[in-house]
Amino acid sequence: MILTADWLWAGAGQAQADAGVRIAGGILQAVGRRRELAPLAEPGETVRHLDSACILPGLINAHTHLELSALRGERPVAHDFVDWLLGLVELKRRMEPAEAKAAAAAAVAQLVATGTTGVGDIASVAVAQPPLLASGLRVRIDVELLALDPARADLALGRLADRVQAITAAHPVAPLTLGVSAHAPYTLSDRLWDRLAAWRRGHPVGLTVHVAESDAEIALFAHGNGPLVERFFPAVGWGGLPLPAGPSPLDPLARHGALNNALLIHGCHLTATEARRVAAAHATLCHCPRSNAYLGQPPAPVARWLALGIPVGLGTDSLASCPSLDLWEELAFAYLWHRTTPEPLTAEQLLTMATAGSARCLGWQAVCGTLTAGRAADVIAVEIDNGPVARLPERLLFDRGRLRLALVAGSALTPTEAG
Repeated sequence: MILTADWLWAGAGQAQADAGVRIAGGILQAVGRRRELAPLAEPGETVRHLDSACILPGLINAHTHLELSALRGERPVAHDFVDWLLGLVELKRRMEPAEAKAAAAAAVAQLVATGTTGVGDIASVAVAQPPLLASGLRVRIDVELLALDPARADLALGRLADRVQAITAAHPVAPLTLGVSAHAPYTLSDRLWDRLAAWRRGHPVGLTVHVAESDAEIALFAHGNGPLVERFFPAVGWGGLPLPAGPSPLDPLARHGALNNALLIHGCHLTATEARRVAAAHATLCHCPRSNAYLGQPPAPVARWLALGIPVGLGTDSLASCPSLDLWEELAFAYLWHRTTPEPLTAEQLLTMATAGSARCLGWQAVCGTLTAGRAADVIAVEIDNGPVARLPERLLFDRGRLRLALVAGSALTPTEAG
C-alpha cells in the first residue's frame, strides 16, 4: 500500500508537504514525496491520498495504569501527594472487579480513538489485559512489585514471577513486551531489591520505577522524615520498618544495579547532579505533566534532561491523577505549562517525546517511533488545514482535526480511509 497525504511528519526535523509512505508486510518500505513513491506501485497495489491530512508516527503513551481507570470520576483529592496516595489506596480497595474491567476496556478504546498506537501499562492485577491485548496496540506490561517489609521480600518476588509466567503462557505470540515495575525507591526493601536483581539475571526484562515524584519523597531520602514516614507508612502497616537510605532517591536503585537502563517515571525533583547520574546510567525518563500538576508538583526540568542526552518519553499516568488518556491533550498541556518556565519546550520536542522518545523508553527504538524505512508501520493520520510546513508540529498540537487512520504493523486499529 502507498499512502500519502498533504503533509508528513516523519520525526524530528522531517516535515514535508505532499508526501507519505509505502507499506508492505507491516513494514515501512519507503518514506518520501508522493512523486517519488508513485512509481514504486506494483500492479494491483492500493494507492491512496488523504487530502487535508498529516501522516505521522503513532503516538506512544509510555506510562499509565489502566487498572485504575474506574477512578476517573472520583480521583483522590490532591491536597498534597500523601493525601492523594492514601485516597488512592482506599479507593482501590473499594473498587469492584466488574467496574474495573469495564473502565479498563473503555480506557483502551480511548487510547485507540485518539491516535495512540503503543502503550506502557503498569499492572498489579490482570483486569486490563484482555481488552489491551485484544486491541491491536503495541503493548508493554510491567508487573508491579512492592514490599517495604524485608520479611515479605521472598513472597512478593514469588508472586511477581508467577504473574510474569502466567502472562507469558497465556499470550506466547502476542505483540507484547514484558517488564517489571519496582514501584518506587521508598516501597521496596533492600532485601527485595536484592531478590529482584538476582531474578532479573535469569529474566532480562525492562525495569520501570517511579522516582523523585514528590517533595514528600525527597524529604524521606534527604532527612528520613516527612509525610511519607509520618502518615503514609503507619496507615499501610509499614510504621517502624527500616527506611530506605539516601540521600538521593536514586541511591537504592544504584546500590542494587537497577539504575542502568531503567525507565524512570516523573523525576520532577531530580537535581542537576542526579540528572547527570541518570544520563551516565543510560536510563530514560518519562514525563507525565498533567499528573504532576494535579499532584501539586513543579514542571519537571525536561529541557535539562534533553540537553544531557537523556531519552525522554511522554505518558498520561492513570485516570486517578489525569483527566484523560488522550496524548494530544497531554502534548498541548505540556507545551503551555512549560512556557511558564525559563526553559520552554518546542512543539517538535514534545512530539518527538510522544513518539521516538516513548519508543526508546519502552525498548522499541529499533521497531517504531519514527517513520523510517525498515521499521514497523505504526502510523496515524489526522486532519489538518493548510499552513506553513515549518510550523507543522505546532499545527498538529493546536489545529488538528479528527483521526483519519491508525495502523500498528500495517494493520488498522480503527475503520480507516486507507482501504
